[in-house]
Amino acid sequence: MRSLKGGRVSDDPCSNIVEGSELLILAAVSGAANILGRGLGFCLWKKLPFLVLQSTTTVTMVICYGVMFRSGSVLVAESLLAVSKICFSIQAVEITVQHNDYDYFGRSGLELASGVMTTAGMVGGVVGTALAAFLPPLTAVLTTMGVACVEFIVICCMRERF
Repeated sequence: MRSLKGGRVSDDPCSNIVEGSELLILAAVSGAANILGRGLGFCLWKKLPFLVLQSTTTVTMVICYGVMFRSGSVLVAESLLAVSKICFSIQAVEITVQHNDYDYFGRSGLELASGVMTTAGMVGGVVGTALAAFLPPLTAVLTTMGVACVEFIVICCMRERF
């Protein structure tokens, strides 16, 4: 997406910023996916076992990023990003519950574990923003897909949450 300035295409990197109605559409899709995912997450949290729910959402995210990598369509990419956001929001419910899980961390480890989880979430947010801002979209998608694959391995190793 390049902007026209003075009748010619601008090569200014700041001209690629999403603004106006495009930003409104992007915010609406992201917000709706987040609300839908959180609602689904709370509904599914007690009904499905940890391994089934978390691994399914992670595999769905990996598939979405893989298809997005192969597809050249903006509509497909936006749709798959919305599905990935729903999956991420479903996973966020478990993370929210796990922050205060006395049975999982124990009395002595609850404060430390909650602090480590909060710090890791903040670092992940900063790294994700840096990926989106400074790397080419292809590299950002591949990196995110790699992180989701590692997340799947970690989820399969969390035997205590079954």
